[in-house]
Amino acid sequence: MVVWRNVFAVIVAILSFIVGGLLLSEIFLTYWPDFEFNGLSRLILWGVLLLLASVVYNLIK
Repeated sequence: MVVWRNVFAVIVAILSFIVGGLLLSEIFLTYWPDFEFNGLSRLILWGVLLLLASVVYNLIK
């Protein structure tokens, strides 16, 4: 039972990572069309998405 809960938590965390990335990129492209994704902004975006996925994983686990 615990194994399936962990598998479910990982799947939901991956989905939240993907959906969060799509939403953040859509927000950036809508409100800042001339925004450039340089190294620092990509690093911050990855950090936010990993934090979101980690929070979702820990809430379900």
